[in-house]
Amino acid sequence: MTIRLFEVGGSIRDELMGIDNPPDRDFCAEAPTWGALKRWCEFNMDRVFLVTPEFFTVRGRMPNGDSIDVVLCRKDGPSSDGRHPDHVQAGTLLDDLARRDFTVNAMAREVDVRTLEPIGDIIDPFGGQEDLVTRSLRCVGDTKERMHEDGLRILRAARFIVTKDLGPSEDLRRELNSALPWLWMKDTVSVERVREELQKMFKNNSVSAIRFLSSSCAQTALEVLLGHGSSIWLRPTMEKK
Repeated sequence: MTIRLFEVGGSIRDELMGIDNPPDRDFCAEAPTWGALKRWCEFNMDRVFLVTPEFFTVRGRMPNGDSIDVVLCRKDGPSSDGRHPDHVQAGTLLDDLARRDFTVNAMAREVDVRTLEPIGDIIDPFGGQEDLVTRSLRCVGDTKERMHEDGLRILRAARFIVTKDLGPSEDLRRELNSALPWLWMKDTVSVERVREELQKMFKNNSVSAIRFLSSSCAQTALEVLLGHGSSIWLRPTMEKK
């Protein structure tokens, strides 16, 4: 059985940006089925810690000693609830990259299945490297569709703009200035997920976060996130100890 393993997402983005402290490495695997990936992990990992079928994920320790999550490359169907795809199926690396939020997060690199060392060039089907050069944040595919698939993405866009010093594409700028995606987030995303995203954003720079939300986003954004009656708790990073 041939399984190909790829490093994907934020660690590659931050490496290309020259960030010294990149996030944990994420991995996805091309496999014919979920069952095939699970069997491969059981055979090739030194130890399997956790199997999560609903997320097509296996957590375990690799022969090089690293503990990682391996996620099946998949192709998502449409999302009617703004949280989860209505159906998913095993897919290729390209399918998996195509379902991601932004081009700068949709890059991958094949790695050795035992050492996790890179064995190929960066795979960048949607122009993420060029967008990093121009400091642009652009959605993979149709911007409105990406925002509807997961209501949290509008806030993730704001976070990446603030924390990575990126500028939104025109399509994304229109979404940020529209009330609809912020209301969609309010209706479909749990308070816990929103709070976690906000904390990441404010931990980087509270002043820049407030400035961007108040000047470059719809008024609805602040009302949803921090307005009267909002159940989202936040402690700014500039709070005195």
